[in-house]
Amino acid sequence: MTPPPFRTLLAAIAVVALVARVAIALATPRAIQWPDGREYEAVALSIVEHGGYGTQTLRAPGYPTLIAGVYAVFGPDLLALRLVEAALGALVVAMIGGFGAALFGGPAGLLAAAFAALHPVLAFLPSTQYSENTLLLVLVPALGLALAPGRDTVGRWGFAGVLFGLAALVRPNVVFLLPGLLAGLSLARRRERLPALVPALLLGLGLVAAVTPWIARSHRVHDQWFFIASGGGRALWLGNNEQTTAATNTAYRGMALSPVP
Repeated sequence: MTPPPFRTLLAAIAVVALVARVAIALATPRAIQWPDGREYEAVALSIVEHGGYGTQTLRAPGYPTLIAGVYAVFGPDLLALRLVEAALGALVVAMIGGFGAALFGGPAGLLAAAFAALHPVLAFLPSTQYSENTLLLVLVPALGLALAPGRDTVGRWGFAGVLFGLAALVRPNVVFLLPGLLAGLSLARRRERLPALVPALLLGLGLVAAVTPWIARSHRVHDQWFFIASGGGRALWLGNNEQTTAATNTAYRGMALSPVP
């Protein structure tokens, strides 16, 4: 018997991924469980109710913008948000399979998609209201365009750079991926006698084009320059101060630390 074609199998895996994520969303309590998610939602509600991001600087704008888009259509419905994120997570699984196949062949792509479909953390992400589910939506195609074989065009490298910029607007620490990625990409391309400088420049220009409007907006609002968000400073303080205990049952409220009952 002829095995099913790649696209049919990949679609089936994506459906399994969607079912797993929807099931978790339906079973999860209808409240945001962690302070990160509540902060993201607060920014999103500011967008919906007041038409702007407010004056907060701790959180990057990418994930709150997604939440605001869902709330604008369905109202402030947490289940609707989780179901939309479940669908986006299934789309990420399909992209992992597609790019995996382009890089390593069909069987490897299907195996990678299957692992992603049923990975407990990835399946749970749409119900956490952490930004990583949205991050994967832009980071997976960014890495795929940068690493998968294909034609060397301005559009390909520029668009990949824009996607990396959008990823940084979701999680600013994405920029720390780029030095190693560019170094490895450069070495691989030189080994194949392909130009390396122009793709790197186009990636950088695409990223700058994506993040510059937000940085300029933040300067206009706060009259200070900073890269996308200032939450990294708070995170550094939370992990390195005299009250830090390293206990997993400790949460922060504002800037104070207190045990979770």
